[in-house]
Amino acid sequence: KKSITDLFDQVSEDKCALCGTTKTFLKKNSDRQSFEIHHMISYSNGKEFDNIANFVKLCPTCHRSLKGNNAPKSTQIANIIRILHNHPEVYEYVSKSKSREQAIADFKQRVADYTDVMAE
Repeated sequence: KKSITDLFDQVSEDKCALCGTTKTFLKKNSDRQSFEIHHMISYSNGKEFDNIANFVKLCPTCHRSLKGNNAPKSTQIANIIRILHNHPEVYEYVSKSKSREQAIADFKQRVADYTDVMAE
């Protein structure tokens, strides 16, 4: 049985949603490039976020940059904003998954955090 992430991987373009690369390395037993599926809203927030509208495909390097302390917070925030800007369908899902007011407040907080970090 295929998972929803497997289905997304099969039907979506092999292109990183952040850097735009189409070349990573070949998957085992396949002629396809290897990309990783990222949940824009973490799956840990609820099963409802295991949804194709919440997924983006990333190269391993860009995916790693969004995880934990692998990159400065300012870089992570800038990367998330770039993904949402370049993928309006994902932005629409993410912004509708919360109340409009909460989504705006969260976005303003991210921008404020980014501005604070850049000023340091």
